[in-house]
Amino acid sequence: MKFGLRLGTKKNFTTDLDKRKYLSKLKLFAKFKSEKNQHYAELVLTFLTLSFLGFFAISPTLSTITELNRKLDDSTLAHDKLTEKISNLSSLQQQYTQISPNLSRIDETLPNQPEVVPLLGQLVRIGEDNAITISSLGVNNVPISDDVEKKDEDEYFTFLLIGSGTYDDISTFLSTLASFNRVLSFNTVSIDRGEDEGNTLRTVTVEGRAYFTR
Repeated sequence: MKFGLRLGTKKNFTTDLDKRKYLSKLKLFAKFKSEKNQHYAELVLTFLTLSFLGFFAISPTLSTITELNRKLDDSTLAHDKLTEKISNLSSLQQQYTQISPNLSRIDETLPNQPEVVPLLGQLVRIGEDNAITISSLGVNNVPISDDVEKKDEDEYFTFLLIGSGTYDDISTFLSTLASFNRVLSFNTVSIDRGEDEGNTLRTVTVEGRAYFTR
């Protein structure tokens, strides 16, 4: 009986020992699992926190980059347009430089004022250069003020020139007037021999118009 009792006690002790080991392992596993879950939870929370903070930190930066890119595009477009305008102005400047010597000729050909006195002086000088003695020179119908009704019409005044010289000199004089740099039209041109048949001088009468613009 004592021997059997000992065997039964040893068996129970072994069983109890196995149970304690098993329960210990369960507690250790549960603790490990709990710690593992806790680590996972901490990692997830950390990730969410970083994502949340990153959104508010990066969002203004992205907005700033987008705004800067838009401003850069606008600046590039404005620069291209400005470069094009500068190029066009440079081209116009070159064209103006090329035609500027002719602008004064245009003003002389069709001035924006009657310019009566300069014209009379030029006619006298042309007569002197061609040996014509001018005995009479005058103008008529010179506009005094702007006429609204005639603003878009051709403006002119009339002139009358009487001079004398040889036939050849008169011919040269008339040719010079025909190529005069100012716009002129001739209504009447006459050459008289005179009463003295032996006189080589002729009398020339020129009636015409001198034009200008406003």
